[in-house]
Amino acid sequence: MNVSGYMIVQGDNKFIYYSKHRYQLFNLKDDPEELKEIHDENIARKLRNELLRQIDIRRVTKEVENYNKSSFLEWRNQQGANYSNAISNLRWAEHFNQDKLKNLDLIERWLYSLPSATLKLEQKRPK
Repeated sequence: MNVSGYMIVQGDNKFIYYSKHRYQLFNLKDDPEELKEIHDENIARKLRNELLRQIDIRRVTKEVENYNKSSFLEWRNQQGANYSNAISNLRWAEHFNQDKLKNLDLIERWLYSLPSATLKLEQKRPK
């Protein structure tokens, strides 16, 4: 998952904020397995605001993305000529190898893309 996620729990509610996807909200008392999202904009707004008060999501997300890219580049460089074979035999090999060339290209695009400059801090749930 090429996305940063942040969580906050208050009372029975757990709010999960994703840098590139819509948020999720759960009631941990009624749904401890977190299988059924709840749809309460007031609770979501309150928890999102508290999360944003506690953490600079833009800065942290950018730092994590830069770390992920530099770590991956270091690993790739360590593989040398064996890189294509090494990445094709990791735990996701079955899916990766269904379209290996496309997936290798997607990795290259990700590595050399600009960091996420704009994050949607005011995410709305689709109607």
